[in-house]
Amino acid sequence: MNEETLDPASPAEWAEFQALAHRMVDEMLAHLATLRDQPAWREMPPDVRRALGSGGPASAGEVPRAGIGADAAYEEFVRNVRPYPNGNIHPRFW
Repeated sequence: MNEETLDPASPAEWAEFQALAHRMVDEMLAHLATLRDQPAWREMPPDVRRALGSGGPASAGEVPRAGIGADAAYEEFVRNVRPYPNGNIHPRFW
């Protein structure tokens, strides 16, 4: 039986995943360390709202049938999600 998995298939893919994971942690820690210098709230621009509401740039309202890859998914998160938190992570968010 052929088992479907999201695990990397080779040592090279594991190394790529590890590098991305380290980058993600490093960038999030840098982001959190600079929260005091950032606005407590940012309005989400209409193009970002449309991208998130329509299922992203890969579709026009439909759920994508194919993945875009971990790197591209992380880039979409950095561009469309992280700048617009909807919770209490900022020191001046009351």
